[in-house]
Amino acid sequence: MADDGRADDHVELINLEARYAKCWDQADGPGWADVFTADGVFEVEPVGGRAPFVARGREELAAFCTDFNGKFIGVHLPSLPYIEIDGDEATGHVNFHFVAIGRLASAHTMTRTATGHYEVSYRRTGDGWRMSHRLEKPMVSARDEYFDY
Repeated sequence: MADDGRADDHVELINLEARYAKCWDQADGPGWADVFTADGVFEVEPVGGRAPFVARGREELAAFCTDFNGKFIGVHLPSLPYIEIDGDEATGHVNFHFVAIGRLASAHTMTRTATGHYEVSYRRTGDGWRMSHRLEKPMVSARDEYFDY
């Protein structure tokens, strides 16, 4: 059987997913934005009474990561992605759980968790595989607030 590079592509895409989580969790806005194409989009689907969210392009993506991580620290617990490759394009499905804690004011601490999945479109670029669109579909979200007295 000839090696058509698909195994290498799968490994690169799995590493891209790992880099996505690591950069976010380490508050590396520019690094997180670099996992996307220059015109990449990160979108959160509206659920319940929550409005949708969209960040487009690396500048907005980096600012979103930096702003969120200025309030919270957290960790992604992603599953292995299911990836289908078609030439220089690919799609993926990644289940995730995210846990965070933040000190919102001197007497206000909040914990947050989110569970759901991402639907991802990837594109091969001159710099390797990047995400062109990532849609977060929350399934469960919870938060607890603590007030000092």
